[in-house]
Amino acid sequence: MSDSPAWLSDFCEAVLSAVCPLSPMPPWGCHIFWNEEWTQWEITLFASSTEVQGGANDGRQLPFNFHVDLTMLQQIFPTINEFHWQALSHPDDDDLGPHVAIDGIYQGEQVWLRLPATAPACFEAGRSLNVNQMQLENLW
Repeated sequence: MSDSPAWLSDFCEAVLSAVCPLSPMPPWGCHIFWNEEWTQWEITLFASSTEVQGGANDGRQLPFNFHVDLTMLQQIFPTINEFHWQALSHPDDDDLGPHVAIDGIYQGEQVWLRLPATAPACFEAGRSLNVNQMQLENLW
């Protein structure tokens, strides 16, 4: 991400420090977009899914099981304009599904953070689980 802002890495680390894994942590993806119209950064952080290799569930993609410490997450932002939880997917074109969203200020930048419950369907699995060898491998 050569066009990424300098503060993005620190921001992502701070957000992920609020994530409490309930199984081994997979790779995390980051989609970032500068919204010229709203003059804000749109940042979506998501845990990759795990693709099963071998066994009865071969090819199945498993979501990552985690919870988020919402108090810790909101402390990252000195100013919060909006803080939401979307419980269900909207019909038609909702590629995020259930997610937590914060619109706020981080290091002087207007940021719209979204943390979906599962990785968007357009992304391939970020790791694999070989059930015959009981081995996890990060793919990205």
